[in-house]
Amino acid sequence: MSLATSEANETLASLLTRRARSTSDGGLALAAATGLLAIVAIFLWRPRGWVAFLCLATCIAAFGVFGIADRESVSPLDTESPTAPRTWRVIRSGAMVTGVFAGLGFFLACLTVVLGTWIS
Repeated sequence: MSLATSEANETLASLLTRRARSTSDGGLALAAATGLLAIVAIFLWRPRGWVAFLCLATCIAAFGVFGIADRESVSPLDTESPTAPRTWRVIRSGAMVTGVFAGLGFFLACLTVVLGTWIS
């Protein structure tokens, strides 16, 4: 019963952190690279509903960058630099904010497609 209570009170940051830490390094790199390549391809191609696809690709890339930055902020490669963990935390926070706004944009783009144009 306490497990359900702790999951109900879980924040977005802790959910993303737990999920990113359970994903392999290759999976995070693949998510970041795939998302970034998809963003470029969508900008060049601009298919129907491209805004929704762009937001979804941004969410995927942001998750990959968030996971990589989370791991590096915990155990940075360069231990002599005192600012390295702080820099990775800033990158992690930026990726989380970018992902949240991209997720909101994806939701709104899908809502626009579903609702269509209404004449009041």
